[in-house]
Amino acid sequence: LNSMVLCSFMLCSILRNGKIYVSEDEEADYLYRCRRFALEFQDGDVPPQPKRSFEKHWETRCEDDWRVAFRMFTIGVPVFFSN
Repeated sequence: LNSMVLCSFMLCSILRNGKIYVSEDEEADYLYRCRRFALEFQDGDVPPQPKRSFEKHWETRCEDDWRVAFRMFTIGVPVFFSN
């Protein structure tokens, strides 16, 4: 029972954080385009892509910071063990 409650809290947290990257209007527009794509599909059609996503947010705002943090971590581990 405890693990089920914990998983529910984690899911709520993920869904709440996901709302930061995509508004409800953008989500509704994307779902409309997906439905229209499914109804009018022809060979060679490319599925619609969301305008904003977590991947784009990560690439533009977090990737460089993550690379620097990872580089510092990889340098710091051998220094820690040498002491």
